[in-house]
Amino acid sequence: MDLPYLLKKTVEALIYPSGLFFILFSLATIFSFSRYKRHRARALLVFSLFLFYISSTPFAYYLLARPLERSYSKSKLLDSNAPLEAIVVLPAYISNRKGLALQERFDRETWARFWAAVELKHRYPSAPLFIVGNGNPPGRGATYLALLARQLGVSPVKAIDGPKDTFSSVKALVPYLRGKSFIIVTSAYHLPRTLFLLKKQGLTATPYPALFLTRPRLNISLSDFWPRPYNFLYLNRVVNEYCGLLYYRLKFLF
Repeated sequence: MDLPYLLKKTVEALIYPSGLFFILFSLATIFSFSRYKRHRARALLVFSLFLFYISSTPFAYYLLARPLERSYSKSKLLDSNAPLEAIVVLPAYISNRKGLALQERFDRETWARFWAAVELKHRYPSAPLFIVGNGNPPGRGATYLALLARQLGVSPVKAIDGPKDTFSSVKALVPYLRGKSFIIVTSAYHLPRTLFLLKKQGLTATPYPALFLTRPRLNISLSDFWPRPYNFLYLNRVVNEYCGLLYYRLKFLF
């Protein structure tokens, strides 16, 4: 068992907004049964409501995601005539559940990253496409996405199954791409951690952001002040990214 990895995932789950809500509401419920601690229950409920509101509007994830994304642009690419030896895409979520149709296995973010890689493949037809799969649990995620790519006429495609996180995905690329020029395709907020880990493995890649959670300016409308569930999802992903960055910086520091 990989105890550091298990500890990292446990801490992430606890500090996600969804995890914090569960802890806070559980404590408030427990305190509410004690007449001596009902004031604590009320305080926790007020704080939980405040945290719920902030997390369900776009302002929290925007403020956290913008520093991760502001350095990247799709325009900062190699020239089409420049030598390029591979295109690498890091999917987000791919389901390994039995009985699903191929197109049902991928979440929105994986679709965005995959289509960006396919577009690049048309621009650089001689560069092989590497798909380093995350499955849930780890399994045949890359193989599923490679099968879809081949159905679309994309070739050659190399599927690398097995990696469970960004670190193991980057390590899996080392035997194939050390000393080579390649593009790495992932979401903009995920690029700082990915490039940091690539550098630690002696790999240098051109970043290509496939999806942005933020824009240079936040256009605010009245509807943004109403809680919406997808804002939780975005905030969870950004919190996960900061946890990953901190974890790996500490890992390589010590």
